[in-house]
Formats: sequence, C-alpha cells, structure tokens
Amino acid sequence: EGGYTDNETAIVMVPSDGTGGEISGRFPGLVIKSGDHFTTLTGFMDGYTKGNVMFMLNYSADGGADQNLKTWSKTYDKNFVHIDIDLSSLAGKNVQFVLKVLNNDGSSTDDVAFWLSPQIVRP
Repeated sequence: EGGYTDNETAIVMVPSDGTGGEISGRFPGLVIKSGDHFTTLTGFMDGYTKGNVMFMLNYSADGGADQNLKTWSKTYDKNFVHIDIDLSSLAGKNVQFVLKVLNNDGSSTDDVAFWLSPQIVRP
C-alpha cells in the first residue's frame, strides 16, 4: 500500500464478490501462554487503491464456538494498521485462530488485502 515493499511473509486474501462476501483461514490449535501477543500489519497490496474491507481476528478455545477477538475496517489510505493483541486472557487454552476478511461495500474490486507477518509473539 502506497508503494512500500517488504520481504516478510504475508497472507493475501480477496473476499468473494457480492453482499456479505468474505474469505477466511483457520489455523491449527496452539496452547497460549501468559504474555503471548498476536501481532500483524494489515493493508492492501500496492496498486489496489479502492480497497474497502473489514478484517476480523476470531478464535476458538478448547474446541468451543468461534469468538471475535478484534474487528477493524480498512480503506486504502497509504497507511497500514498495526495490530498487537495481548492473549493472556486465553493462557492455558488450546486456541485455533481464524483470519477473516469481508468486503465492506458488496464488491471485492480492489479488495486485495494482506496480513503481513501474522504471528504469536512469546516473551
């Protein structure tokens, strides 16, 4: 977004077109420790200047129903959104994370969104 390049790992997601269009990815379970944080940068791939999406970080703890941890909207503005979430409230639980992107306006045109280097950071 805005011409910035990076060589870190990224997950690129394009939600489906139409009202309620979305895409998600579920990751294998991980036992969370006190002090763990989820971190990532979110934005749009360069050249997609009309992006308008909602990012959602969901999780399932110990096989339970999916819960929302954080939701944020993003429109193309040449800036990234830095996310840093303390996961201490989930300590001791086996957690599956779900990364989700939804189109905000019924169209996925230019909604080529990324999660740059999404990771669990341990102290």
